[in-house]
Amino acid sequence: MQILNFTRPIYYALALLFCSQAAFSEIPKRITELPLHEWRSISSNTIADLNPCPSEDCAWSGSEGQLGVTDAWTGGAYASGAGKLGALIYAGGGHNAYYGNEIYAFDLQLLAWERRSSPTDGKTPGDAKTFGLNQNCRFWNDTPVVPHTYDSVVYDPETNRFIMLTPSDAASHVPPGRDNGCDSTTPAYFDLTTNTWGNMESVGPAGLTDGPTAYDTKRKLFWGRTGFRDPRLFVSYDPAKDVWKQYEDEPINIDSMGAIDPTRDLFVSAEFAYPPNSIGVLDLSRPSSPVKYIKTVGDKEIENKGPGLGFEWANKLGGFIAWNDDKNLYLLTPPEKNWKKQAWTWTRIKASGENPGVTSNGAYSKFQWIDALGIAVIAPSINSPVYAVRLAE
Repeated sequence: MQILNFTRPIYYALALLFCSQAAFSEIPKRITELPLHEWRSISSNTIADLNPCPSEDCAWSGSEGQLGVTDAWTGGAYASGAGKLGALIYAGGGHNAYYGNEIYAFDLQLLAWERRSSPTDGKTPGDAKTFGLNQNCRFWNDTPVVPHTYDSVVYDPETNRFIMLTPSDAASHVPPGRDNGCDSTTPAYFDLTTNTWGNMESVGPAGLTDGPTAYDTKRKLFWGRTGFRDPRLFVSYDPAKDVWKQYEDEPINIDSMGAIDPTRDLFVSAEFAYPPNSIGVLDLSRPSSPVKYIKTVGDKEIENKGPGLGFEWANKLGGFIAWNDDKNLYLLTPPEKNWKKQAWTWTRIKASGENPGVTSNGAYSKFQWIDALGIAVIAPSINSPVYAVRLAE
């Protein structure tokens, strides 16, 4: 027994080494060979290759067709449990741009997009007037009407679900099969294990669709701010219990992005849609305390690049990584000691390689940081490749 106890740490170390080598062997060379600070396209296909209606004249096509998935103020998520290395998840449309509620997943091991579901058709196939929206603002088969998702779509690693926190069309726009507007603040989820839609039961706050959100790994909650609509709230959502909590908040601009600093336990909002551009910080240990707007220094050009930028916490970099267009990225580093009184620092990361270009109507959470791989990824359009840039080993 003594020998076994003595050798057990060595056994565990060898087992961990083997597992890490096996995991590393799953990473494609196009990712492992990415040079530092150089953008490269890594995908073998595009979302457009998977168009469920190439003629763009189906019941769900709307005014833009499939282009609405990336063009219509939409976000996305990184799903760590979808595939061996996880997947980038895109969905969206909203208003009258696109009504297709299919889910697209970019598998980071296979480096290919796949369509995980088909869009809801009319009750009478091909007839948009028979979508038959119910009293909960769902299609006839109880699947969600996609909104402009902004930063309000999230991933729950506990259940491997992609969640639309407020799956609704704005009340000022008329979905097919409805004589007037339609809103829903009851979350819908897409189960990435079974590739099926489901619905929660709780009713969340209005306005979260166009506000910043982020996942709290410590508490296993989602946090968000309700945008520019009343009431102005800072909210948490527990997907396991299907329970919301609400706290008073100050006004915030539409098109803001959110991320969580787990080291300091902070929810951080990048509010760059309209002047004065600002960074709002909420202490998650005291969620009822008022938002603190902090001072930033350094290369602040990103603050003037408009709404809907990508904004994610990068643990390996010790800060928030931001991107909006072209090649350069920006790192926002909180101070080591007093985050409330000391300035936060922006640093420009000059990148070379291919130019991802501009995402029409905002990147939002289509831009993702994948800490385990040390890379940032973005597909700016259904017609573009997925671009990746290495920022850490």
